[in-house]
Amino acid sequence: MRNRSNPVRSMVTLVAVLILASLGTQPCGVPGEELKLDHAISFDGPDGERLMKLVPRGERVKLEDANGELVVRLRLEAGRLRIERAPRELVGFIVPGAEDGNELRVLDSRGGLVLYRLFREPDGDLRLMSRWNKTLHKAKKRDYGFKTVDAADQVQTRVRVKGSKLSIRDAAGKTVLSTEDALPPAAAACFTLSHLSIEYQAGLALGVIYWGLDGH
Repeated sequence: MRNRSNPVRSMVTLVAVLILASLGTQPCGVPGEELKLDHAISFDGPDGERLMKLVPRGERVKLEDANGELVVRLRLEAGRLRIERAPRELVGFIVPGAEDGNELRVLDSRGGLVLYRLFREPDGDLRLMSRWNKTLHKAKKRDYGFKTVDAADQVQTRVRVKGSKLSIRDAAGKTVLSTEDALPPAAAACFTLSHLSIEYQAGLALGVIYWGLDGH
């Protein structure tokens, strides 16, 4: 099972997208509250083949690979978004980090150490900071979606929305992941943050929509 999951982990670590358009924006999570996603959503890789699927399971949301194997499990726990990798390994939490709704924090598995912070800036850009306040990535807002750059301002990926299709492209313009399902581009941009593991990328993408960091 682990071997079959590795291609998905590698792809999503570089660039991937989490489709959560059916999830309503909430002010804050509470114990036992469900992450409302009313349908499963599939994702295609660069060759057009199915790569992974987002599947709602009651109060949980699961990210599965093309073989139906679990990659990431997400659920609310006491106002925090709990992140687990298969089978049930706790890797951390996502929590809102500011009263104005412009920050999300990635916590370690003990829930006490802030590993990363994601900010929405006044112009709509997103900035990922390390625990030492070092900028790791910026997702710059554009008319077509977002352009992700590294700390040296070098282009890494682009999130493009055209009609009903959302695609993530590498610096050379090659599409590496796409979907026909609706998606807030800010949530997609979380999956272009290559410093983060797939688990943290998925958690931030879900947190962006749940707590409203997309600015809507």
